[in-house]
Amino acid sequence: MSSKQIIIENIPCTYDDKIPLGDPGGFGEVFLGELDGQQVAVKRLKTNAAGFEQRELNIAEKLRNRKLMHVVPVYLAGKAHHDDRYYIVMPRCSMSLREVLKKGNAQFDEKLTRDVILAVLNGLEEINDITHRDIKPDNILQHDGIWKLADFGISKALAEATSVMTLRSALTPAYAAPEQWQNKRALQATDIYALGCICHELISGAPPFSGVRDELEQRHLFEIPPPLAAVPQNIAAFINQMLRKEPTSRPTLSRCIDFFSHANFQGPLLHASNPLAAIAQSIETDAARAEVEKTAQEVKYRGRRVIYEDGLRELRVIQKKLLSSVEEVSECVRRTENLEVIFGKSVLGFSGTVSFVDDPVLATQNAELIHELKKASRWDVLAMTSIAVGYVTPDSYSFSANLILASLNSDENYRWYEISFFAPFGNRQWHEPFALTIYTADFWHAISPGMHSVQIAYGPLAIDGEEQESFGQRWLTRMAAAAKGELRAPSYLPLKD
Repeated sequence: MSSKQIIIENIPCTYDDKIPLGDPGGFGEVFLGELDGQQVAVKRLKTNAAGFEQRELNIAEKLRNRKLMHVVPVYLAGKAHHDDRYYIVMPRCSMSLREVLKKGNAQFDEKLTRDVILAVLNGLEEINDITHRDIKPDNILQHDGIWKLADFGISKALAEATSVMTLRSALTPAYAAPEQWQNKRALQATDIYALGCICHELISGAPPFSGVRDELEQRHLFEIPPPLAAVPQNIAAFINQMLRKEPTSRPTLSRCIDFFSHANFQGPLLHASNPLAAIAQSIETDAARAEVEKTAQEVKYRGRRVIYEDGLRELRVIQKKLLSSVEEVSECVRRTENLEVIFGKSVLGFSGTVSFVDDPVLATQNAELIHELKKASRWDVLAMTSIAVGYVTPDSYSFSANLILASLNSDENYRWYEISFFAPFGNRQWHEPFALTIYTADFWHAISPGMHSVQIAYGPLAIDGEEQESFGQRWLTRMAAAAKGELRAPSYLPLKD
């Protein structure tokens, strides 16, 4: 054959990149090779080797130094001499599970299913201190008549030297656990999830979820797997547990081994004598749906938290610019330890707290009422703080407003806005317009449709981006009035924006 020679650990090996063994994977390609006169499989890693040290592939070393029955052994692993690539040299296996599944035998093969599941579980137990991260039919190979796991731990080794996005792009979508889509740390439960997907494929002929990459991401995160009708109910229920969205809800490796070692795939599909059997599936489905909803809420919370943190950084720039505009006019301006400046009789400042609406710590005894009001609100408010200008003298008049990070439309374009409130209907207050706190019912009533005892005095006025200058000018003008002793409550409300 037309071969290329590589030298790893001073041992020569050849491979032919014109003879691939199987389809390319996320981390590399496998070619037919030769080592010491024997045919071998040579995996050439795709990732750039920059950042790897020579011994970073200590995972492969662990495989070489252990007696393994259900893991494909590793002969050589490391960086080739005169080459910037890393290679894994393994025995050539007779077939992969992917090749078997491609044959398209529609009939459920109980022996194949049992053999594969137990082989994977035993392989995971043999190296229980390493997470595989990429269990799929392509990595389950038959060697010496036994199904074995291949590429064990290679993705973990790569994780130490590659970015999160590289790992995310290299996952196998049909078998990737929710935590992998969320860029979380892979655990042994991650491998249990992947095996659950393979169980589905062995029993039903297809993984639990299908579609293009983006569709698979959403389904792994937010959909429950379809029911398995070809196996007894207890086996179907156990596999559904392996596919739970929350890693800690999945059965442990030892529990899986114990269950499948004694599982009767030929048992009755439904325990007719048990009066609870008929509703067991619906209860399992309800539990899975509840977990999906929990995952959806967690994903939504993290996404909104990112928007909040970006908005917070932008707000700090806006605040700094306004306070600096006051400081630069005179040496008499005094900056306090808080976010405020004093000039003569006047004081201008921001609240030190920027409340994140979704923060569970901020929940109050009005939480249920406010939750309902938030759903009825015209806007999606994500965060709130306040700004005020007034006199240094305690209990004197102050003009205050809220600064809210919100989407006023359904396009989820979040911006910072200025908004203030007043109390009509004969309940006028001497410090109107005024700011509210985010966890009061008055705020949510005021921004919701309908009349309420508290109404919007003016706003919302955008204060970020191209509107930052006009925002600063408004508050500098109000501070100038306070410095002259002329800041008064407006003679009428609401104000015109």
